[in-house]
Amino acid sequence: VIAAIVIATLIGYSTYTFVNLFS
Repeated sequence: VIAAIVIATLIGYSTYTFVNLFS
């Protein structure tokens, strides 16, 4: 369960960073 939360957080953070880099 915890691992899933960590993975989801990393994906969300990565997506957020990716969007900021190209906006």
